[in-house]
Amino acid sequence: MSIRGQVLPAVDIDGRAAYAAAASLARIDRVLFAERLREIDHLDEVRTLSAAAAVGHWGPFFDRATYEHHALTRCLVLPRGEPWPIEVQEHGGPRLYVQAVTSSEPMKVTFGDVMVASCLGGRPATVLSATGLQPDGCENVRPIPLRDGVVVPVGENPIAALVRLRPPKGVNDRLRACIRGVANPAAWGIFARLDQRWEMGSLVEQYAAWSWPPIAASIPAIVRMWLAIVDRAVTEVGGAVICRDTDGLAIVSSPSGDKIELADGRIVHVLSWSEVDDLLRPFNLLDPFDDGGAFWSVDRGTDERPLHQLALGRKRYTKLLPDGAGGFEVTGGTEHSLGGGVVDPPGWTARGPDGLRRWVRTVHEYALSCATGPDPGWRAAWDEGADQPFPVLRRFSAASPSALAEVPAALGLHPFGSWVEIEPDKLFGDPGAPVALDSGDDLASWAQLAWFNRDGRRVRVGTTERPGVDLVARTLDDYAYGWTRPVLEEDDEDIIEIDPRLVRRVGRGGALIDAQLADPSARAADHQVTYSEGDAAAFVADEARRMGKRAFARLTGLPATVAERAALGLPISAANVERALQVLTGHRIDRLCALDGCEQPVLRPNAHYCSKAHADRAYRQRRRGRPAPVAPDPFATVPTCGSCGAYMRGAADAGTGLCVDCAEGRP
Repeated sequence: MSIRGQVLPAVDIDGRAAYAAAASLARIDRVLFAERLREIDHLDEVRTLSAAAAVGHWGPFFDRATYEHHALTRCLVLPRGEPWPIEVQEHGGPRLYVQAVTSSEPMKVTFGDVMVASCLGGRPATVLSATGLQPDGCENVRPIPLRDGVVVPVGENPIAALVRLRPPKGVNDRLRACIRGVANPAAWGIFARLDQRWEMGSLVEQYAAWSWPPIAASIPAIVRMWLAIVDRAVTEVGGAVICRDTDGLAIVSSPSGDKIELADGRIVHVLSWSEVDDLLRPFNLLDPFDDGGAFWSVDRGTDERPLHQLALGRKRYTKLLPDGAGGFEVTGGTEHSLGGGVVDPPGWTARGPDGLRRWVRTVHEYALSCATGPDPGWRAAWDEGADQPFPVLRRFSAASPSALAEVPAALGLHPFGSWVEIEPDKLFGDPGAPVALDSGDDLASWAQLAWFNRDGRRVRVGTTERPGVDLVARTLDDYAYGWTRPVLEEDDEDIIEIDPRLVRRVGRGGALIDAQLADPSARAADHQVTYSEGDAAAFVADEARRMGKRAFARLTGLPATVAERAALGLPISAANVERALQVLTGHRIDRLCALDGCEQPVLRPNAHYCSKAHADRAYRQRRRGRPAPVAPDPFATVPTCGSCGAYMRGAADAGTGLCVDCAEGRP
């Protein structure tokens, strides 16, 4: 489990062009240029490698031949509680987890997935079949010209040649970025491409010219496998991982090593830099680009100023260096999950040497202050002197007919025109995000723009409740503050049990992920193709029949008549199926969110709020002196005895302002 909310000494590692490295070692060029592909039975070899990964014998995984023969092998496995990649449907949409899974039905996975499960699970995976792809023959290919006279000869690996051409950081950064933008799609992106379109009112996907799932699924799995090997190696020596990313992770490490106590009381070994180097060095044997370069890019600061890191959530971390006075200074970190999708406040767009926007840096600095001492109190400096706080705004372009169709015709937007969307504050309802034509400037006059709701009606927006405001928008202040709050991970030791009737087959989540980076409130149903919904109703009916209608009604909270219909196998509404499912899969709905104005159910045990965001909002309301909602006093209207003070109901009231006992002189 990652360590969040605590500043720790760190070594941050990233696979150097990791996806390109995996594609280069897999020699996808030979597969692409082959006249034909033959399927080869690799079951025995995969089982042998799985056993090696389970006991931590890494030799075969530092041998290039392993990848050339097995990287694109497709496997059929039976999960028995090992960690497998699984997409879980959550409130905000699907999310990919590497999670302990058990199932009565086989699962289709890649070679890399099998090795991850064996490595992290500590036992060989149950592999039922493994089919490799053998390139046979070669089409009439020509040399590939790249740049500056560089030509890739026939038979040479073009991915490796492309990466070798990339200049070092700080030297011709434009060319470096250009090559990166070509190498990643050539190694993986074009094979994972699925174009979405609306057809007869439904969202469908179609393959692009180079789409090919065996490569699209295998390349990320190989990268996950490398991270799993490092993770296992760190854990075996008593170390800990601070956070993980797509192609890298941060290890608790310092120049000389030590022991450290975590916030949860665990004592972990702080690896020395030399210990980390020893763990990473064997990967250099792979040399995926034939340039003798290091496999991992390593960031650790200097002996005098060693790197530290503060993790807050997935892809949310701050890089720090000691400031020489017992504190830390922010030197970098992620911003795409904070400032990557919203408009910068006016006058705060400048970037520092670390690449962070000025306003994003202030957010990182506040998160650091909270993690290292008492909360100093959050203050959005960009709102000082403003008539009202700056809102959460996002810019979009009508670059396609479908994008143009998303905005109301009353806006008058023309093809390839730009518009601005403002996020509503959902405590005041969720009417949908109003839109306005993009003025093209810093949007300091956002409140004066002509805003239209999705029905094409003019609305007046603001970030504070005031006369004349039809819609209250979410403030950037609130958005930024929420980013600084550490998000605790769920217990990753829980085992997900897959029931085949609850498996939904859906299209790729990439479009949804892109949408949520720009708009965290994007609905999954609007951005992900669904091929099969599974049969959740049958699952609920079977459970009702097994438990009996009375027990089922008590457990799910559904009316007795609904429980009886379910137990008899008769159809019940989709809403009742969903409610029963949430309970049957471990989510009890018996309380509503304690935040004033929110009526969402609370699903987590011992929680008072429906989400971390609402818990944080309630905390801010209390801290800012807003009155918390007070439960009504049930005895406020009940009279009391003028002598003894007892509450008087019904016959207890003598009618003279005294209770019966006092009126009759009884003690």
